[in-house]
Amino acid sequence: MSPIKLRVLIDAKRFVETMRANRSSDEMIILSMIGDFNAKRDFKGGSYVLSCCGVTGYCTASRDKGLLNSWLRATIRRIAKETGQ
Repeated sequence: MSPIKLRVLIDAKRFVETMRANRSSDEMIILSMIGDFNAKRDFKGGSYVLSCCGVTGYCTASRDKGLLNSWLRATIRRIAKETGQ
């Protein structure tokens, strides 16, 4: 992942964390990610899918909270891998 793409990913993660701290609904956060970070949400093969900044999260049970949690976990792993942490 290029340094610029990594920076955008980190910005997207911080955006989600800030929105949650401000008690925004997970649905509103995802819609904002779609508008601000060109995220994509879909339903494929029985799972909701959220792709943003080169990271994808999957959830079979929830199209908002569970899906956003999945994307955040995948994002944390990706950032750690890219930064060697």
